[in-house]
Amino acid sequence: KQLTGNTPNDANKVISDAKHAYSLYNFTLKANEERDFNLLLYMDPNTPMVDANMNASWKGKITLSTEYQEEDTTIRKLTSSDTQGMWGYKDKLTKIVIENKKSVKTAEDGGKVYGPYDESEDGYGGVQSYVVCDAEETDCIGYLQGTNGIKGNEDSSYLFNNFTNIVSIEGFENFDTSNATKFTLMFNGCSSLNALDLSSFDTSKIKQINMMFQNSGIKNLNLSNWKFHDTMANSFSYISGLQTTSVTNLILKNVDTHLITDMFEIFKDLNHLTELDLSDFDMENVTNMNSMFYGCSGLTNLNLSNFNTNSANTYRGMFYGCSSLETLDLSDFNTEKITDISDMFYGMTNLNTLNLSNWKFNDAMSYNFTYNTELYMSENLNSLILNNVDTSNVTNMYHMFYKIKLPILDLSDFDTRNVTNFNYMFYENPNLNSITFGSNFIHKANATTIGMFYNCPSQDRPSSECKF
Repeated sequence: KQLTGNTPNDANKVISDAKHAYSLYNFTLKANEERDFNLLLYMDPNTPMVDANMNASWKGKITLSTEYQEEDTTIRKLTSSDTQGMWGYKDKLTKIVIENKKSVKTAEDGGKVYGPYDESEDGYGGVQSYVVCDAEETDCIGYLQGTNGIKGNEDSSYLFNNFTNIVSIEGFENFDTSNATKFTLMFNGCSSLNALDLSSFDTSKIKQINMMFQNSGIKNLNLSNWKFHDTMANSFSYISGLQTTSVTNLILKNVDTHLITDMFEIFKDLNHLTELDLSDFDMENVTNMNSMFYGCSGLTNLNLSNFNTNSANTYRGMFYGCSSLETLDLSDFNTEKITDISDMFYGMTNLNTLNLSNWKFNDAMSYNFTYNTELYMSENLNSLILNNVDTSNVTNMYHMFYKIKLPILDLSDFDTRNVTNFNYMFYENPNLNSITFGSNFIHKANATTIGMFYNCPSQDRPSSECKF
């Protein structure tokens, strides 16, 4: 008798002379699931009681067709107030371990094990979790497991949101984020989390990192190997919530930044950072560097070697408030397209040595240079290095070194053949005792020099052969 739900399938008869064939069931077994079936044969009660129907036999064949499908290890999408599975133990967990295989967890004597919980996106158990606690349930470890690791959900928001007692998360190398587009509030409120290594994260598809690190306890953060683009880099510290942390060490080795055009405020107000190495940054396409390090008052070491700034047109407020930096080497900067350097060095009160070698100056940069950049406020400036600078296109050097605190100034490589305005160039420089001029420091016949050395004790002047 055909059972309800059976599907005629005469086209695929296993027995060639069979009258009929049926597909009995199509189904998927979940992890560790079993099914039992009974095959029942019925005789139609209306069968005539004739010799032809007596002593009949039935011959059939049951074919089991199986297809192995690898478990989907995509973790489920979470909500900000999720309390299912492992997320119901937020207040108790002190550690999370991400594992690349599924195994049964046990507890020490007196301890408790909760789970396994199905944390998979499709509900078939490809991702599971356990919570293992001590006897008092004051110290609990959460385990996230998936065969060959776990795949991050396309929306990986809230993954560890408000796990306030977590001290560490291990096993991110077993967490595949290649399909993820959102990291919103991912570590928000992880106030006990001191260090976080996310160097294994694939960020190639990431579009949102809103408040990713907000109000966390992170001090050491490794973002090496990340791929950045504009929606991540522009105002990165604010959008990600990193400025609400006390991060002191930010590692950015082997990052991919070649797609970025805008680095506005990327590290703004990370005032606990003490050093930053950006030697692996590719700046080729970046046009906006305004306020990049604004408010980074704790920085004592900043590595900008190999900094390619060929496309940049503005440095406004770039180092605003970097009050702990004593040495700044910008000799790798390409300034050919720069039109705005206002407030570039504002508040750099401890700056001692500034290297601007290889810079190409234009009128927008040279006019009121130290005043516009606020370099004149750097009371401790002792050395301004201007080797191999290009000033050949400059026509206006008005107030260029206004109130600079330097004792000596070497302008050997200055070319002033097109300068028409030298007015107050070294105005109010009571500490400037020595100036070195080169052979191309030339005074054109119609150039003005009003107050050029006003209150500047240096007796050095361009030589007579320089036609000054």
